[in-house]
Amino acid sequence: LGLSLLTRAEGDCVSAEAIAKFFASDLFKRVLNAEKVFKEQSFTIAKSVCDFDPTIPKEFAGETTVVIGRIDLVFIENGEAVIVDYKTDRVHALTELKERYAQQLDVYGEAVEKAFGYPVKQRILYSLRLRDFIEC
Repeated sequence: LGLSLLTRAEGDCVSAEAIAKFFASDLFKRVLNAEKVFKEQSFTIAKSVCDFDPTIPKEFAGETTVVIGRIDLVFIENGEAVIVDYKTDRVHALTELKERYAQQLDVYGEAVEKAFGYPVKQRILYSLRLRDFIEC
């Protein structure tokens, strides 16, 4: 919270020990050494409705929906973007988070590439409850 990497709501959902573990992680060291760091980045992006539901017939591929979101953390390392999304879900395994949120991080990746102009090299989910991360 003091470094503004977590929102007050995120900080209230997890223990101080979980936050301390994140700050001691190699991932956080990468953030500290990053060329640039962006927090709580809002975006709006148009996506084909077919991107979200494979049962929609392809003739509707030209129909779009607007996605509005906020990315927790983006940092730039070696000219490439790394996206980090904090999760507080009560899960038993990181793979559960990956199954739930991989599509969300794909959209974040597209938004970051369009808005920042950096290629995305990693999309990471960080579980504050499990105190670990998984790449999507």
